[in-house]
Amino acid sequence: MKLRRKIGSVNGSSKIKYQYNGVVWNLYKNRDYNKKELDAIFEQVNKVLVSCKRATIIRFDLTPFGYDDDNKDIEVFSRRLFKKIKRIYKLKSNGIGYCWCREVSDSGRLHYHWMLVLDGKKVQSSYGVSKIISEIYRDKIGSASRVISATHGLERSDYRAQKVAMKHVAYLAKIDTRDKPAGRVKAFSRGKVKLPDDALNNYKVGLHNSMRELASKKEIKD
Repeated sequence: MKLRRKIGSVNGSSKIKYQYNGVVWNLYKNRDYNKKELDAIFEQVNKVLVSCKRATIIRFDLTPFGYDDDNKDIEVFSRRLFKKIKRIYKLKSNGIGYCWCREVSDSGRLHYHWMLVLDGKKVQSSYGVSKIISEIYRDKIGSASRVISATHGLERSDYRAQKVAMKHVAYLAKIDTRDKPAGRVKAFSRGKVKLPDDALNNYKVGLHNSMRELASKKEIKD
């Protein structure tokens, strides 16, 4: 893995082994990633798992009608989404994490990639959340153009499931096609899940134990 410190990216010219929490994670090759954003994505998943033991990750995409040059619509959408899913699923603040990024396709169409990380005991599928996403997005943006890309159910020390999920959601940190809005408009955003340091230390121990157990059985494969 080569780090380009100036832009904080992981070079994707060959198979990438990204390290987080003392653990090596394989990412898709032939792709450049923003390392700070990768760290943020992994942090969101880790902290929800620390708090809740189980987590449900929902990856979805949103496409507005036109070009939103200030993120105001997506910010309103975010506030309404979090408020509603917290109320319906009775989620605590440390039971919900997220990241989103804004990109422009080759045709010039603006779109947003999202990752929601939710308490896996209270949210076990994307069905109900998907309906909420559509309702809020349609009411705010005037379009129900959204796609649920995938749903992953994770447990705290299940590295085998985690490595599949994290390889998928790392997509949000890729550099190509990233939109570059003017001024201080964000092209990437993340949640603020705050937990005590000792909780994160306990999570590291659990993850390491899981990895050693799999390695001893020679079950870890790229």
